[in-house]
Amino acid sequence: MRADLPEQIIHHTLEPGQLVCPGCGKVHPEFSLREESQEIGWEVRLVRRRQVRHRYGPSCQCPQGRGLRTAPKAAKLIAKGLLAVDFWVEVLLNKFEFAQPLQRTIREVAAHGMPLSGGTLSGGLRQIKDMLQPLAGQFVWHSREGTHWHLDETRWPMFCLREGQGRQLWWFWVVVSPEVTAFLLEPTRSGQVPRDFFPKGTRGIVSVDRYAGCFALLGPDWSLKLAYCWSHQRRDFVNVVASADRGQGWADQWVELINQLFGTNAQRRQAWFQGASAAYQAKGRPP
Repeated sequence: MRADLPEQIIHHTLEPGQLVCPGCGKVHPEFSLREESQEIGWEVRLVRRRQVRHRYGPSCQCPQGRGLRTAPKAAKLIAKGLLAVDFWVEVLLNKFEFAQPLQRTIREVAAHGMPLSGGTLSGGLRQIKDMLQPLAGQFVWHSREGTHWHLDETRWPMFCLREGQGRQLWWFWVVVSPEVTAFLLEPTRSGQVPRDFFPKGTRGIVSVDRYAGCFALLGPDWSLKLAYCWSHQRRDFVNVVASADRGQGWADQWVELINQLFGTNAQRRQAWFQGASAAYQAKGRPP
């Protein structure tokens, strides 16, 4: 919401010469009346920070008080690196949240007056990768603690292989829960992947597209229910209608029912978002 943005107040006043009446020379007094308006600014800038570490000498003859003492170094993501932590935060957001290539980030930084090499970014990301690996594992553990997931997979060709291996087809799996999205890069599309992801005894609902590999979760080791995607269900009925089969009338009825379901769900989502907005404004915040 705009009301949550930090506010900057800018006063606009008249020059002294503009306050004098051209006829009599008297000065126009300022009233308590104001005219106000709003605009949203966007400030993006690079800052060169000088880290000055103060040093302190001894003031006594105590053996334990000898020597110089220096203020500790500022925390750095990469030791002796030039780029600060908040700089790397922006790099990670650009790359993974906004799907922006590193070269575009380099051009953006250059537009603000600082040349930056691709090697600096790629080398830094290579070091940060090892720091994020434990965090990625925690995301997976947190996802497993949910009760409702969306599961899907797609092909993922691997080109950066050893010489002579050629292209190898892997599979990119995604498991989405309300709080976490977990990505799994696996060499197989078999049901072993979802079986390995969900610990035995997991309870809940998994929304899937009826891919046969997901049926592995219906075994006795899990208490999971598979909720099939209505878009895929609808496609089957549409195909029956297009084939002019004898079940065409029956399929037409199902297509219409599913269309009504989609429309009702759209109304439900709209009502929910409107209710959330009304609840936000009811807290006393200005619209």
